[in-house]
Amino acid sequence: MKSTAVLDNYLLIFKTFPSAHSIKRKFIIKMRIYELNDLDVRALLQAEGFEKKTIDKLEWKVHFVITRILFRYFRKSKEHGKGYVWISKQQLEDVLGQVKSNTLPKRFRSGKVNTLVYPLIRKLLYKWGVILFKKFTTEHPKEKTVYKLMDESYFKGWTDFSGKISNKNKVKIQSLTENLSPPLNPDYKYLYDGFLSVNLNEEEALDWIISAYKKRIKLRDRQDHFGRWCENVFDEFSLSYYKMHIDNFKNHKYFSVGKRSPRAYHNGANFPSSLRRFLTIDDEPLLEYDISCAQPYLLNELLGFTCSAHYAALTYYGELNFYLHRLAIDEEIPFETPSNLKVDVLKDVFFSTGKRKTKLYRAFEKCFPYEIEQIENIKKDDHSELAVQLQSLEAQKLIEASKILVERYGVTKFMSIHDCIMCKESDFYYVKSALDEVYYGRFQKKY
Repeated sequence: MKSTAVLDNYLLIFKTFPSAHSIKRKFIIKMRIYELNDLDVRALLQAEGFEKKTIDKLEWKVHFVITRILFRYFRKSKEHGKGYVWISKQQLEDVLGQVKSNTLPKRFRSGKVNTLVYPLIRKLLYKWGVILFKKFTTEHPKEKTVYKLMDESYFKGWTDFSGKISNKNKVKIQSLTENLSPPLNPDYKYLYDGFLSVNLNEEEALDWIISAYKKRIKLRDRQDHFGRWCENVFDEFSLSYYKMHIDNFKNHKYFSVGKRSPRAYHNGANFPSSLRRFLTIDDEPLLEYDISCAQPYLLNELLGFTCSAHYAALTYYGELNFYLHRLAIDEEIPFETPSNLKVDVLKDVFFSTGKRKTKLYRAFEKCFPYEIEQIENIKKDDHSELAVQLQSLEAQKLIEASKILVERYGVTKFMSIHDCIMCKESDFYYVKSALDEVYYGRFQKKY
């Protein structure tokens, strides 16, 4: 049975851990750092023989790793992966950096001038009985290291460690957390003004999540840290997660633009789809107009409308997902549901990070060889480049649509979410016309 201190900290943890965003290969984390109440890291490092100067550099980094595991642990249901969670190796390398080997006790030196900090901390936490970790090989070529926080390590709760960090390290951490800039670009003015017009019916939203928690309703399936699809129910972790979003929308609204990908990020864009029914404009519920197969469709435009007629027609008419569903059945490719298959296609084909080709990838390549060739050309130097280019094109479409809505139709109250717009029922026709024009206008002229 979990202690009251741990349960009370569920909501606290979600309030202070906004989602991570990546900029190229640098992972920028916006979070506070916590320490376990019964873990005296400083004393343990001294007992291992570390010098005071080195301890000053390592102490907050040890707490950073623990905090990342806490964040992952409480965001994903414990049953998924039997308590093991995955943390990006690249993230740990980028944030934790290296330390000079000659400043470490001899048994911890790597034989090189500098030693990576993250494997050193992982080894220490394992030795102290705080975590377990193991390698897990997926269908992708890279192994994942997964971590499990020992129950006794967090039963006594945790406290904020950020205030104890030296000014030097605090400045360093703050520079890492400033990953989203304010919308200074005037092109985003209409999107920004539209978002400010959206309100949340907080009372009804809270009533719904409490009811959902009591009934343990089924949520959309999600992938665990091993890449497997798992049934997802509304548990105590979901309750904390949804409460965090409601609280943030009420008390911590933000609107900003990514540095590498010019997407607009705001509370509404990251709002759980189950809660969007409680968003209102002028006390009226909102309707959502979504572009089907948006990113696969935009690939054709990105390539100058040179894709095959078959691919172009499927994406234009929004039939690509249905076609791939039939293809998966014919090729005996396992999948849970059509919506899960859609996610798998984007993950394994469009935005895959490895060179190993899954059965789904090969089936797609067989049907669309030219498109696969162009996708691989774009990703050859950086696997994230295709996602960035498609998101940039997607953001430009929304900016164009917002200008049409405001300047042509006089519609100023709406909310954008990447490839869709939410609005009042009375404005739905104008939103549909604007999005259809900016997305499909060039295609119709070309064909």
